[in-house]
Amino acid sequence: MKKIVLVYGLLSGVITFASVWLIANLCEKNILDFNKAEFVGYASMLIALAMVFFGIKSYRDNYGNGKITFWKGVQIGLLISLIGGVMYFLGGQTYDYVHPNFKETFVQKYVEYTTSKMTASGSS
Repeated sequence: MKKIVLVYGLLSGVITFASVWLIANLCEKNILDFNKAEFVGYASMLIALAMVFFGIKSYRDNYGNGKITFWKGVQIGLLISLIGGVMYFLGGQTYDYVHPNFKETFVQKYVEYTTSKMTASGSS
């Protein structure tokens, strides 16, 4: 079980880590706008979370002789998600460490974007 959790957890983590760096970098350079960044972010999360399914399926096929209990599936899924979530957090923290002004710049750009979007729709 450890091997499957590590393999699929690290795959999930690498996907989320890379997506954090890619999306943040593209947004910082104004290549990707906020609507598209949100879509790309959600899509990368779905792909990363698919690793939970494939990890449970791999365990069932390789170690469970085609059967798996509900709680064993929950255990494997949570452990894979935990590894992926930690790596997602590390991706954000390392990007912030490498680009120290990113948070302030990003928040300012997002506030301007949201304000202009609300003003265009007629909000006060």
